[in-house]
Amino acid sequence: MRLVVFGAGGVGSLFGAFLARAGHDVLLVGRKEHVQSIERDGLRVEGVTNMAVRPRVATALRAGERATMVILTVKTYDTEEA
Repeated sequence: MRLVVFGAGGVGSLFGAFLARAGHDVLLVGRKEHVQSIERDGLRVEGVTNMAVRPRVATALRAGERATMVILTVKTYDTEEA
């Protein structure tokens, strides 16, 4: 499945990590600093489970990007911009 997660903060990154680990094609859309960090170091989840994945990342959705599902995980006040 091809998934886009808008909002690569704590919740969006966690969902994205689990979906990527399950074999889905995940694009995380987030803020520049976080996107750069994931590009450089990958996305690590530590706690009850530990994993490292390398989902696709972007600061904005590219024209023509297609997805089977879009998951919106931004704060309420950021919804309009997303």
